[in-house]
Amino acid sequence: MEPISCTLFSPTLIGDPVQIRRSFDYPLAQIALALSAVAALAWLVILGVQPVHMPLGDSSKGRIPAFTQALSGVKGQTLTVPSDRLSRIDIWMRTQIPAGEHIQVTFELIDGVDKQDVLASGIVVFDRTRAPWQARVVFDPDHVSRGDRLYLRMESVLSSPEASIHYAFLRGDFYPPGELRDDDLVTFPDQDLRFDLYLEPSLPKPLSWLEAVLSQTAAASARANGPPAWVVASLTLIVGALTATSIILSSLYMASHAFPGELRFQGTTALILIMLAIISSIYAGAEAPIAKLWVHLN
Repeated sequence: MEPISCTLFSPTLIGDPVQIRRSFDYPLAQIALALSAVAALAWLVILGVQPVHMPLGDSSKGRIPAFTQALSGVKGQTLTVPSDRLSRIDIWMRTQIPAGEHIQVTFELIDGVDKQDVLASGIVVFDRTRAPWQARVVFDPDHVSRGDRLYLRMESVLSSPEASIHYAFLRGDFYPPGELRDDDLVTFPDQDLRFDLYLEPSLPKPLSWLEAVLSQTAAASARANGPPAWVVASLTLIVGALTATSIILSSLYMASHAFPGELRFQGTTALILIMLAIISSIYAGAEAPIAKLWVHLN
């Protein structure tokens, strides 16, 4: 029987490096390469300038919410601060607003439920229909401490009775330490607003991104009864270092085979930026300011 030969990296499979190299002799290909690098760099900058927050505890992601209308004008959620440096609460809402009308919502972070001591507040005016809004309610972490009882209160003022605002909530006592409230007094012990809690990192940028990744992986391991936090952190750092090394080496290899000498540096840089942009989209794409509403409480 005649032996069968197989070429793993056949030009018919991945393209002839000579042909690829020739394609980059054309100005159009060089422009496309430059635009790709600029787009990847812009995406990395957008993510880099975002405030860094670390998700805390069980997330509401993956649960199917319903929506409740703020008929009385006031909706809220009570909660207990699980850790110091709490700095952000995400909630979801949807609005139905006729043309020319608006809804003014006052967000208040209240210390306790009964004494109504407002720690911070902010006002947002909605002027269009949208479903859903993801509102990131951000405040100074010095306002709260571990164990504090808080009440996140939203009071709506409609410019027209035809306008309405609805808040995403979860049935089944998703959050036992708190409850959904209507008009401040009516409680729903078996219902909660859909919300996520976030902490402010203790390290400055860019180390805060690393702290956020390590914190998230350690929390996931703890929920799954996995190895200790230090083991998870060590493995995460090792995998991250290997990934970064692989990106650089693979980019150098691809650039040396695909680009002519005068474009080799630009090609390598572009490939590294594009790969970093893809990886950052996977791990931190949710933090991009796309379709998000920032509500700053002062």
